[in-house]
Amino acid sequence: MAVRRSFARRRKPDTTRSGEVTAWPGLKWAVTDEVGEPIMRRIQQVVRAAAGLVVVAGAVALWTSDHPASKRPGPNRHPRVAERAAPALAAFDGNHAQVLNAYANLPVAFIENRGQTDSRVRYYAQGARYGFYLTRDQVVLSFVKGSAALGAGNSGIPAAAVTATAVEEPATEGVALALRFLGSNPQAVVEGEERAAGDVNYFRGNDPAGWQTELPRYGQVVYRELWPGVDLRLRELAGSLKYEFRVRPGARPADIQLAYTGAAGLTLDGKGGLLIKTALGVLRDSPPVSYQEIAGARVPLESRYVVKEGSGAQEGFGFGVGAGYDPGYELIIDPGVQYSTFLGGSSHELAAGIKVDAAGNAYVVGTTQSPDFPTTAGAFKRTGSISNSLDVFVSKLNPTGTALVYSTFVGGSNFDWGRAIAIDAAGNAYVTGQTKSSTFPTTGGAFDRTFNIDVCPRCGIDQYDAFVFKLNATGSRLVYSTFLGGFDVDDGLGIAVDAAGNAYVTGETGSLNFPTTSAAFDRTSNGEFDAFVTKLNATGSALVYSTYLGGAFVDFGSRIAVDAGGNAYVMGSTRSADFPTTPGAFDTTANGAFDVFVTKLNSAGSALIYSTYLGGTGFDSGGGLAIDAAGNAYVSGGAGSVDFPTTAGTFQTTPDGSDAFVTKLNPTGSALVYSAVLGGTGSDGASSVVVDPAGNAWVTGVTGSVDFPVTVGAFDRFFNGVADVFVAELSADGKALLYSTYLGGSQSEGGDDLAIDSTGSNVYVAGHTYSIDFPTTAGAFDTVFNGDLLIFWGDGFVTKIATGAGTSTPPSTPPVPAAPGLLAPADNDTPPQPITFQWSVASGAASYTIQIDDSSAFSAPLVREQQNITTLLMYATTGLATTQHFWRVRGVNTDGVAGPWSVVRTFTPLAAPPDATLSTFSTNPSTVVGGDASSGTVVLSVGAPFGGALIALSSSNPAVASVPATVLAPDNSFTATFTITTSPVGASTTVTITAAYNSATRTATLTVTPNSPLPVLQSVVVNSPVENIAGSQGAVILSSSAPPGGATVSLSSSNPVVANVPSAVTVFPGDLSVSFSISTTTVTTSTAVTISATYNGTTRTAILTVNPAAAPPPPPPTTTATLTVIATGRSGERITSSPAGISVAVGSSGSASFATNTQITLSVRR
Repeated sequence: MAVRRSFARRRKPDTTRSGEVTAWPGLKWAVTDEVGEPIMRRIQQVVRAAAGLVVVAGAVALWTSDHPASKRPGPNRHPRVAERAAPALAAFDGNHAQVLNAYANLPVAFIENRGQTDSRVRYYAQGARYGFYLTRDQVVLSFVKGSAALGAGNSGIPAAAVTATAVEEPATEGVALALRFLGSNPQAVVEGEERAAGDVNYFRGNDPAGWQTELPRYGQVVYRELWPGVDLRLRELAGSLKYEFRVRPGARPADIQLAYTGAAGLTLDGKGGLLIKTALGVLRDSPPVSYQEIAGARVPLESRYVVKEGSGAQEGFGFGVGAGYDPGYELIIDPGVQYSTFLGGSSHELAAGIKVDAAGNAYVVGTTQSPDFPTTAGAFKRTGSISNSLDVFVSKLNPTGTALVYSTFVGGSNFDWGRAIAIDAAGNAYVTGQTKSSTFPTTGGAFDRTFNIDVCPRCGIDQYDAFVFKLNATGSRLVYSTFLGGFDVDDGLGIAVDAAGNAYVTGETGSLNFPTTSAAFDRTSNGEFDAFVTKLNATGSALVYSTYLGGAFVDFGSRIAVDAGGNAYVMGSTRSADFPTTPGAFDTTANGAFDVFVTKLNSAGSALIYSTYLGGTGFDSGGGLAIDAAGNAYVSGGAGSVDFPTTAGTFQTTPDGSDAFVTKLNPTGSALVYSAVLGGTGSDGASSVVVDPAGNAWVTGVTGSVDFPVTVGAFDRFFNGVADVFVAELSADGKALLYSTYLGGSQSEGGDDLAIDSTGSNVYVAGHTYSIDFPTTAGAFDTVFNGDLLIFWGDGFVTKIATGAGTSTPPSTPPVPAAPGLLAPADNDTPPQPITFQWSVASGAASYTIQIDDSSAFSAPLVREQQNITTLLMYATTGLATTQHFWRVRGVNTDGVAGPWSVVRTFTPLAAPPDATLSTFSTNPSTVVGGDASSGTVVLSVGAPFGGALIALSSSNPAVASVPATVLAPDNSFTATFTITTSPVGASTTVTITAAYNSATRTATLTVTPNSPLPVLQSVVVNSPVENIAGSQGAVILSSSAPPGGATVSLSSSNPVVANVPSAVTVFPGDLSVSFSISTTTVTTSTAVTISATYNGTTRTAILTVNPAAAPPPPPPTTTATLTVIATGRSGERITSSPAGISVAVGSSGSASFATNTQITLSVRR
């Protein structure tokens, strides 16, 4: 499930009577399941101010604990199954960033339920901020913003009869729903597929009978025959649930019927997405992507969501498939999901470069002006410069985009820019850029530790050096850092790294004394500015080679790549007619005001293998560079020339002077494999390009075109604002557009760099945005815009897109919408404010535009976009004068084509209600550990006016707790919520946060406390010795209670064949120890095995001795006893024994000796 944005509110829950929870006044969550059984009865308290929304079968609920441990001071203990059958929430206390980051980075898979959770759950997957629980007839989904996470074994489906009294506890933003399978097969087989590495063990209590061990993990779960001939496949992806339906030949897509229980309603937006209304805001499922595999080719199909009429939880939906569907072939319906997150602080950020490692972690570099840019514990530098300066930032995001692995500032006391990043196989990050700081950090033994600017008359006060640094894999230390430049302006713009760790840097220099090396291709400055190419050794201590590259005018290198042979490929821009080219190159003559150049330099940096111009008679600029294994070079950029070179048969061949371009150059640089432009009627440019394993080129950049080419199944097929990001995939021959999408909000943004993972499964986009409504996904690291639009401060962003999600077929042309009918207010009406505008649905309309003006000419109208719902409403609150107004509406189809305007109606508003002012203001939680985030909530006296209420914010101590400059309460909203970022402190500090609006101010306090250390592993103990297969028990013991989220202790055995242990055990929050089982095998001689336990950098050991089974003891020596028999009875009878020994006649007696323990039988004989 992909969530465009979740507008969740934070406020303390109120309680009524036992078993009922009122989340906010007037909003009672009391939902029953389909047989009427109340299923939200209990509230579970969350550890240390991380209380959140978790899922209950078929509904959303707030939980708080009735466990006795929750009533005690100090960290809560993890509830045991034996103590109460109460599903619990485990949480990370934000004090322990390392624990949180480690948990957030764990690979997520579906775990089979073998009794460790509610019996209705077949499989479940849990992440740091979400949980998915798969039952026979539904999937329960929970998304939580913040550090709360569902604990192991907590299905979110409680026993029906358990009740509790709510405990007031700070709440975390979140949403929870159940996706139900309507009319499904109750006998459908639910099974895991793609067995994942590692098993899961749960050790609860001291009774091994209650433990669950070696539970398998799976990459996906399949519901087979969920409907006749229909399978459902589920996979966790980036904190969302990816679901795919497979409809076999002859089966009916119409049989697929679903419903979101707990949702207030379902609607479709103008882009084909499914909007799921909840009490906390609106979630969004991206439009479905459908296709069939026919004759070995993927054939895309038009498909859509179909919402069924109904109300509340009974409102369902299915899928409609276009006329091209062939029921003789399998159909795949795949809504698809990605992650998308903001990255920034309260001032201004630009994310300039991105790379991704083999595990899917994204490394981002850029520039920040925000002192409160998010950093992590243990990072190289957690404090930025003052807000009128600039710092480099380097951030590493985990594979799901839900948390920072590390994030750090790098910079000096002046301006510093991060331009580009590369990474090596070990996860070290190599960064280049530009600095104006003489105090920029350098390291001992680096090539150049001196800021190189001398007296530079043309520089004035603008004196800059390039820099290169290598950051270690944990982001905690500079491996090396060096200046790179001469006495003029120098700038590092591109960087690459080879397998040996040598860094290749390109950029721009105006320095006559830029450092070069003997035997370099060009050691002399050529013009006003030259490009440079520098190879730095693996330790950063010396130049392997360094050369100028340019002609008599202006040249600069923008991107660089290196092949396996150490040859460097450089792309940039030139204004020099004598830029160095090579014989036989594609173009050896300058063409226009600015041309792109592509140059291949040999491994010694001493000669050009090839060098060529690329451009037309206008202004052309380079953006991106990539190479493939064969040595083809892929170049992207902006074609400002109407005669930019293109090749026949490519996707677009006619430049209009403001297009993006993608060009593939052959390995010798002598010819174009293909060259295509890409764009619409506005201005477009491609800033980055990568190539996937199939040879397809992926590009990103910026578009101002409302008609930029997009594909069926794109994430966003509609232009959103002033300028949008685009992401597009061009086929290996350049002839087809395989995927293309807009990405953006209502303002401006740009895609600055692109990366692709090692499998080619995902592309990652980094850039900048000025849109508060830029699309983010539920559970992503940061879903709230942090900048300040009043002074045009934006945020960075990172978005991950699954490759193969699109198709090569453009959308069919939709009809022009009809004119809608106006319903309310009536013509010549005098409505009170706020006014509700209502109109009927117009056929063919996907969205609508309404205009309101005080003139029938509509020369300066107010414009709002509305979505295609059955009846459309648009609310205007204050701001309309009590004079006659005119209004009209028209529909807009999915291609952005508007239909005719409706008839015009008039109305005269009554007096507007009183202006909104501040009512209350609170922080939640009001006490946090330094480095953790809190939130502030401002409540207005009345709904926000037309256009929203922009509330000013300030902090009495921004070094400890910083806030954005403003927060916006949207139209009609009574509340606005914002994030408060805190820094570590040495002592408890109280900060006053002030909100101001319409001459009213309100204050709230936030107490920031010091961090507490993690416990230390004190010992590991084992029960020793044992014999052969008897097994043993062990336990790990901490020095103090485990933190919230638990303490995961790694275990190992020096001889797992003889004595095997689980790979890890978890000490539950608040506990000091946890036990574990050791399995042993048969040995012939006494064997000592070392059992090791490791936690938080400390390792403890214990010796387990396994002995062979002892020989059975020898039988005891034989002993005897005497049996005496006296016979009485009739004459002639005799008593005999078996075994023989006794034979006594009546009237006499006799004795005999027998071995002890002998069974003796006496018989009477005549």
